Amino acid sequence: MHRFILSFVLAGVSTLAATAYADTATKVETQYMAEAKRWNIFVDKLYALHKRHIDGKDINIVEKTGSYFRLKDFYKEQKFFDKKSGKLLSLIQWETKNPKNIHVIQVFFYDDSGRLIRDFGAAFRTQDHDDPMATEINLHAYPNGLHAFRQFNASDAITYERCDGEFQGRKVTISLGVVDLEEFRDEPNTIMTSPEYKACFSNIPQKAGKYLTPQ
Repeated sequence: MHRFILSFVLAGVSTLAATAYADTATKVETQYMAEAKRWNIFVDKLYALHKRHIDGKDINIVEKTGSYFRLKDFYKEQKFFDKKSGKLLSLIQWETKNPKNIHVIQVFFYDDSGRLIRDFGAAFRTQDHDDPMATEINLHAYPNGLHAFRQFNASDAITYERCDGEFQGRKVTISLGVVDLEEFRDEPNTIMTSPEYKACFSNIPQKAGKYLTPQ
């Protein structure tokens, strides 16, 4: 009798565990699908921004093909330069076998001094074109001899930070990826609590805000 009860209890536990796993898997899949949709919309808006950005300008287009290992001539790249300023306005790589598919897209904006102030990007995998494998929103700042930028993805998560230049007579090179940002964010006495970090990033917002819609 006790053996039967134990078997019944264990069976119940297994069923609950399976149900919990299924619920978690469903939730994760739902979140993934929502993010995939958001990122695909980001690419659509980025391509529309590219077209507006070059519209009415005298443009020089530089083209080349690009390959990967075992994927010869996978994409055709187009770089769009403003003839007046010489600045790169945007870059698009198109899949050669599926010419309507964007492989990589980037759009760049500059201030009146010609400094890059923000840029956007997205890239798809070579294996499929279901949703982007990466999206980027880079916001730049130039405080007192430094050049810093903070990178977000289209879900408004900070994914990278970079700063180069000089601060109080010292050379500064800061490069923080996702793992660094997570490990250092709430810890004392790290690069993220240093005066040079604050000098680099204090004027760059912690959220992409309106730039989640490329503009």
